[in-house]
Amino acid sequence: MDFSHLWLRRIWYIQGYPMCVFKWTPTLTSATESSIVPIWVCLPKLPTHLFHNDALFAVASMIGTPLQIDDSTYNHSKLSKARVGIEIDLLNPLVQEFYLQINGITITQKVEYEQVPKYCSLCKHVNHHDQECYSVGNAPRSLLINGVRM
Repeated sequence: MDFSHLWLRRIWYIQGYPMCVFKWTPTLTSATESSIVPIWVCLPKLPTHLFHNDALFAVASMIGTPLQIDDSTYNHSKLSKARVGIEIDLLNPLVQEFYLQINGITITQKVEYEQVPKYCSLCKHVNHHDQECYSVGNAPRSLLINGVRM
């Protein structure tokens, strides 16, 4: 198993217990979670001649750091969109579209993100945004009673 496969999965279960995988950074501590995460992006209507590894990695690098190409994209079995695993920093704005210059013609390439996790820059944790952070008083902590939020 390679790094990209482990990293793109993010949550692993070991004997029924979840284990989250985080990217190490010099500022990472046990009390915080990294804002750098792996996610999958789709590039709808990407010209098919860009579905080759080198070209696709060059295109994906305009969004984040490319990690892996989806099997259906690699095998050219789904040509309506390319799917690439990339690494992004949740503290930066997401790229919604970018421009490609192909044979002197500029095309707008849309980006579709899959399951982008929320990240709080205040408490440095995943799964909520700054305005939902109860640790700094922005939102009340909800009670969980018998699996129901109160």
